[in-house]
Amino acid sequence: MSTPVPEKEAREKMPLLTKIKAEPGENTPERELPHRSFQKTIPRELLYWFLTIFTAGIFFFIARWLPQFKAYVRYRSCRNQVATHVLVKKVEEGVTWWDLIDVIEDVHFRFFEYKCLRYVYHPDDDRFLYQTYDVCLPFNKIHELSNGLDDSTVAQRLSMFGPNLLDVPVPSYPSLVISEALHPFYIFQVASAAIWYSDEYYIYATCIVVMAILAIAWTVYQTKQNMINLHEMATHHSTVRVIRNQEEEPKPSTDLVPGDIILISADMEVPTDCILLKGQCVVDETMLTGESVPVVKSSLPKESDAYNPKVHSQHTLFQGTKVLQAKSPRNTNVMAVVSTTGFSSTKGLLV
Repeated sequence: MSTPVPEKEAREKMPLLTKIKAEPGENTPERELPHRSFQKTIPRELLYWFLTIFTAGIFFFIARWLPQFKAYVRYRSCRNQVATHVLVKKVEEGVTWWDLIDVIEDVHFRFFEYKCLRYVYHPDDDRFLYQTYDVCLPFNKIHELSNGLDDSTVAQRLSMFGPNLLDVPVPSYPSLVISEALHPFYIFQVASAAIWYSDEYYIYATCIVVMAILAIAWTVYQTKQNMINLHEMATHHSTVRVIRNQEEEPKPSTDLVPGDIILISADMEVPTDCILLKGQCVVDETMLTGESVPVVKSSLPKESDAYNPKVHSQHTLFQGTKVLQAKSPRNTNVMAVVSTTGFSSTKGLLV
């Protein structure tokens, strides 16, 4: 269970948060998910389990199917500062859904993850904001990052943004079976079978049970295979040459953080979204766009214009694409600065 952070301790952690947040730019309201905050308390927890036992488990199923109902009964509404859970609101095709998510306590930050994206708590604003490294800076400011990062900055950003990894979780068979079996449809099937058994319609009731079991088994198998395929498609590990502490050194691609300077070479798969600072590349973007024609990428000019990843895609290398050719004047290294990592990258958002 996550423990709430006292206000004094939260503000002691704030300088690190401010330092990282100030470099990319200000967070915008669009990065805040509609949510309500809740705190776990002993009286509410006892009430929840009492009602579950008193109703012979019926209350448990209702709370499982209705997260908003569970949140208001099991937890106490509170400020973001002391929240141990958040109830996230999502609207899909005009239908409103709710997800109840745990708040995670890290060494430096408090955050929750929704659809693999991290929302970090900012004490000064008392808000959970989607944490991204915004590189919408003037071109000449981006070129100033070419010296690379030091170890302390890398550690801070790794804690803030997480590893550069598209790790799609693959649930175990038991968890999938439990999740599927507790669906309202199958609970209704079990209740129907129990009624038919009580009326001595044994064959009909047995048919209902057998068909329900077969349906659950097939659904679980299909879900498992789809998750495995997605996991294998998304996962990629490689060794990348990175400039850190003003020295070139090989690093695993999972250790990359926004602001890292990486060296680009031919035949490499781009490990994360990055902005080309020096040199020119020919890239195969079939994985992203489906177009088989290679795309030429040029280095970012040293101008005063502000970078925009949508407008200046000709200077951007996207994660998952393959570099067919890389060259730079006077045979120097082709360099790029990491802009986004993990599920915040173009490939990650597609996954």
